[in-house]
Amino acid sequence: MKTSRIFIFILAAIILIPVFGRLSWKLKKKQLIDILIINKTVPDESQNELKTLNWTLNSQKFTKSDGFRYYYNLDYYGFHPEATDADRLITSIKLNDIQTLIKDFDALFFLDNTGVNIEGKGIPGKKNWYGGLNQNDYLVLKQMLGNKKLVLAEYDFFSDQTEELVRYNTEQITEIYSTGWKGKYFKNLKSTSIRDRSFLKWIEKYKEYTGNDWSFEGPGIVLINAIQKKILVLPGSEFMNSDVPVVKTSEEQASAYNIPPSAAYAGWFEVINHGKNNVISEFDLNLNEKGIEILRKYDLEPVFPAVVSSADERFFYVAGDFSKSRVSLGLSKGTIITPLIMKISRKMTTNPNKFFHTYYNRLLTSILDKYYSENLKSN
Repeated sequence: MKTSRIFIFILAAIILIPVFGRLSWKLKKKQLIDILIINKTVPDESQNELKTLNWTLNSQKFTKSDGFRYYYNLDYYGFHPEATDADRLITSIKLNDIQTLIKDFDALFFLDNTGVNIEGKGIPGKKNWYGGLNQNDYLVLKQMLGNKKLVLAEYDFFSDQTEELVRYNTEQITEIYSTGWKGKYFKNLKSTSIRDRSFLKWIEKYKEYTGNDWSFEGPGIVLINAIQKKILVLPGSEFMNSDVPVVKTSEEQASAYNIPPSAAYAGWFEVINHGKNNVISEFDLNLNEKGIEILRKYDLEPVFPAVVSSADERFFYVAGDFSKSRVSLGLSKGTIITPLIMKISRKMTTNPNKFFHTYYNRLLTSILDKYYSENLKSN
């Protein structure tokens, strides 16, 4: 009898907690913020990195000023793989629209400028690749920064497709400077085990650059500089102190942004010079002395900026591909479930697969909450 009561209690909890969570989320007051989102790297709808931002927006009930929520497959400028009309595959900012956009939007987010292969798509004026910053992107960025509106840019912001003058001008106003180096940790460096399709071309180029065959196995880090035509491979068994790199944060910054002091990270990252920007978090590749010595031969350090902000906290740069995470948007709409996920995630900082919940969702939430409360809440 006692066992059946416990079973009924557990079953009721399983059913009622999500129901009450959804109801309480429904009753939660909307927070209105219009975000201009640019995402040029959407090879297919399932890989749209806007889903992670949508998770955070949903969980905190940030909506557009008309009260409607953001849709990851619609509410952005960039490449739309599901569009049936070639003219709508790419939505770009037009010069005549810039002043209206500056007036109407509260924030600007660049999620990924790497781009996509559009060969054979029949897009007017475009040939093989779409991506990179263009002059209109720069003009919007410049004016948003000038108007002290929130701007966040992510990994590969400058992209190889960006024109040199646009790159130079963007570096000057943001004080973010690309070194040309990017990298990633792999659980297994064996070529047949790598599932990252974007990396496979670099295995082929390794022989071209070095004259050696790709014969690596086991965990390790790969660093690439396409401009200098260099690929550096650091097998973990020989060069690393621990299993995976981490994003680490000082106690002061961890408290300010509600993020953990250390979170395992296994995605793509880039090496930047941060100028006068403040460093919030750093990448630590967890290399041993032998690995550090090799890096320094290439003028690289084992610890370098991961997230930085301007002094007024209006501009943030994220030097990792943090938005490339699998999330379930259905779980974002529950004021009981979301804190539960947040609480559980605190104990998962050593699992790189939980990086979004352990670190990035917290960071985005803190940035948005502070900006909203200081600038938009009373409007």
